Amino acid sequence: MGKKGGIATLVLQSRLWIRAVMKAIRIFKEILIAFILVRILKIKSFYYLYKFS
Repeated sequence: MGKKGGIATLVLQSRLWIRAVMKAIRIFKEILIAFILVRILKIKSFYYLYKFS
């Protein structure tokens, strides 16, 4: 009984942990994409400012 309960708790904990990791990865990806887009926009705006100045 004790062992089964322990395994169930472990499975539940690992599921929660995996979900937390997935969430963290998704947030990190979104931040990374946003950062790259900002960099691209900055480079483009600098290019246009330089080109039309």
